[in-house]
Amino acid sequence: WLESYLTKYSYSSAKNWNSFLIEFEGVFPQFVSYMQETYPTLTQNDVQYLLLAILGLDINDIAFVLNKTTRTIWNRRDTIKSRLEIDDSSIEEWLDALMNSYQRKYRELLEEKDQD
Repeated sequence: WLESYLTKYSYSSAKNWNSFLIEFEGVFPQFVSYMQETYPTLTQNDVQYLLLAILGLDINDIAFVLNKTTRTIWNRRDTIKSRLEIDDSSIEEWLDALMNSYQRKYRELLEEKDQD
């Protein structure tokens, strides 16, 4: 359903992006905070790219959703890889590892909350 939500708007505006974040956080609670705490060097543009990549969008789809050129999105991807020192592994593999780490952390938080 998130993918269909994405096709309704351009997310180059702050208002639409904030609406998307609310929907994203409904599916992945506290994920954006977790990612920014874990990798504080990420910029808002980095976060936008990564969240859309997590949803499985490819470069062309991300460019469309963010109203950017595919070249701009490729450059963003390269910048993220450089900033996070992701070597030869793909950014998708890195995202999978990040999601697994987030899921473990989130489960721990839920278990702590249930114990209280």
